[in-house]
Amino acid sequence: CTHTYTVVAGDTCDSIGQKTWTPTYQLMSNNLILSGPQCFSLPIGARLCLGRYGNDCQFVHRVQGDDTCASIASQYGISREMLINNNPMIDCSNLYDGYVACVAAG
Repeated sequence: CTHTYTVVAGDTCDSIGQKTWTPTYQLMSNNLILSGPQCFSLPIGARLCLGRYGNDCQFVHRVQGDDTCASIASQYGISREMLINNNPMIDCSNLYDGYVACVAAG
């Protein structure tokens, strides 16, 4: 694990992703046992892996308001398919405010 974060009260995967610029999917993928499927019951004091050598995301985008896959992809000059491949949790119908998306693989 290349970077870690220690959970504090009130943390969720999305809030940790926003604080540390770590994609929500990457956080969930690296810590599935600790985080659980919804990332709302993280144990305080748990040490989470934010990245793994060779798998870190180079650039992230915090989804806001009326963002769509097309608008995010256009903003970063990537294809919609690359956006979906970088973020297996999204299918473009389930984007939500606060999700931290990987927009360029590292």
